[in-house]
Amino acid sequence: MQYEEDLNKARDEIQKAQSEMKNIDSEVADFHTKMAKSMHSLLKAFTEGFEAMDSAKSDELDNKLAQKHEKNRASKFDKLNLGISNLEALTSKLHMSFGDENKDQ
Repeated sequence: MQYEEDLNKARDEIQKAQSEMKNIDSEVADFHTKMAKSMHSLLKAFTEGFEAMDSAKSDELDNKLAQKHEKNRASKFDKLNLGISNLEALTSKLHMSFGDENKDQ
C-alpha cells in the first residue's frame, strides 16, 4: 500500500512537472513572439530615423549648394555692375574729351 501511495505521489509530481513545463514553454513562446515584435519595431524606428537623417543631410547639402550658387551669381552680377560702372565712367570721360575738342574748333 505504501508502494502504491508512493507511486501515485510520484505520478502526480510528474504530471505537475509536465504541466509546469508546458506553461513555461508557452511563456517562452510568448516571450519570443513579443521580443520579435519589439525587435521589428525597433529596427523599423532605426530605419526611419536614418532615412530622416539622410534626407535632412541631403536637404542641407542642397541648401548649401544653392546658397553657394546664389553667392557666385551675386558675385558675377557685382563684377558685371562694376564693369558697367567703369565703362560708363570711361564713356563719360570720352564724351568730355570729345566735347573739349569740339569747342576748340
